[in-house]
Amino acid sequence: MTQKIVEAFEQLLAVERKNINRKIVKDISGVVSTAASAGMLNSSMTMLNIVEAASHSLPVFADAALLLAKRASAEGCSPINEDNVEEWKSRVCTALDGYTHSLRETILDHPPFKGGSLGDPDRFLEELGQISSEQKARAEADLNLTSINGTEKSAQGRAPHHTNISINGSVGIVQSGNSNVGSVTQHIDQGTIAELKSALCEISEKLSEDHSAYGELREIVDEAQSELGEDTPNKTKIRSLVSGIGSTIHQIPKFEKAYDALARAAEGIGGFFAG
Repeated sequence: MTQKIVEAFEQLLAVERKNINRKIVKDISGVVSTAASAGMLNSSMTMLNIVEAASHSLPVFADAALLLAKRASAEGCSPINEDNVEEWKSRVCTALDGYTHSLRETILDHPPFKGGSLGDPDRFLEELGQISSEQKARAEADLNLTSINGTEKSAQGRAPHHTNISINGSVGIVQSGNSNVGSVTQHIDQGTIAELKSALCEISEKLSEDHSAYGELREIVDEAQSELGEDTPNKTKIRSLVSGIGSTIHQIPKFEKAYDALARAAEGIGGFFAG
């Protein structure tokens, strides 16, 4: 496993983590608001409901980590197999441990946990640890199955012949013959870069109208603008960042025109990710 593959995995997972965290904060805030309206904010039931709402994100994060691990290894021409599966299992499980810890901190930062009026919160948070352990076991089993398939493919026939092809725009893998593997380096054309920069600038201007809101979104927009300023922007990273921005703003009225502009620009990099 090369350092570039590891970096790509961690960068993309960090974006997914921000997207998932943003939704969880909204879900927890919804539970708190409902409980406060009913006069039940400082109740054990509310604490259990908050933990339940937050715990739903653990399988989602595990799925994202697995998908990105498989994708990073495949695009790095080093599919998951018996030689690297243990390292991938360690990385995915470490990522799950880190996310579980941050999820716990997010919960403790909301009332009634934040006030500490109901004593030791650990008795309510045990479920998080249990679900996290289950998801790690699932991830390890999934990677084991993937490694079996990867090892069998590696053992078939002669060593693959690699052909590097540099293509601008949205493309698929070009492959000819059973033993050939096409490794494609995709660049973003200058027209698409200009359109993306313009759309992100419009979003940034909207964000500047309210400095107290959209902190995480502002960070992602800044990161995307910074990456587009590089000599050779990372297309995979840009697409993931742009998708995260799009999924965040598409239902917010003030960003309607900016979202449309971003969606049009994103067509030059294959469009938004599904989901």
